Amino acid sequence: MLDYYAKRAPEYERIYTKPERQGDLAWLKARVRELTRGARVLDLACGTGFWTEAMTDARSVVGADFNDTVLRIARDKGIPGASFVRADNDALPFAPGTFDVMTAGCWWSHVPLQDLRQHVEGLHRALGPGVRILWFDNQYVFGSSTPIAYNDEHGNTWQRRPLRDGSEHDVLKNFPDDPTLLQTVAGIAQDVRINRLQYYWTLEYFTN
Repeated sequence: MLDYYAKRAPEYERIYTKPERQGDLAWLKARVRELTRGARVLDLACGTGFWTEAMTDARSVVGADFNDTVLRIARDKGIPGASFVRADNDALPFAPGTFDVMTAGCWWSHVPLQDLRQHVEGLHRALGPGVRILWFDNQYVFGSSTPIAYNDEHGNTWQRRPLRDGSEHDVLKNFPDDPTLLQTVAGIAQDVRINRLQYYWTLEYFTN
């Protein structure tokens, strides 16, 4: 998937220009801005910094991603108060208590179902208790979402995505229901809230 996102980086933000999604995107940007106001923020899997740009009132922002290509695009935007680091989401190089808020846009869906709970637990350990979390990701909407190509033996769903260069890439993209979201954070989160928009969902809580 690293190769896919490296190749997709120059055209990554095109997905956010779909006319039918503009209402949801405006709502999400406002929510991101509100939750990060005055906070020390970790923008996990920050990509090209599209969502980092909405954190205009944050005290500070660190965008973390493992892909150098998207990080270069994010850095070149010159977002005030933001820095960007190359980091493995399963081995974050930060001490617990470094951040007040963690956001993660369109990352949950790329974590294999069989690894999801372990991944989230690891993030919580790295962040420490009392950190406000905002996950948000895509809903599957027929006619707007890329069709699902197949399911694997673990129940993960995969899309076959074309790029402008003519290449095609199989990309893991899960679309969790509410029970899956709740089960994943059961016992390790408090004040859990789920919101369903037409094209996106959000999961908010505080780490235990």
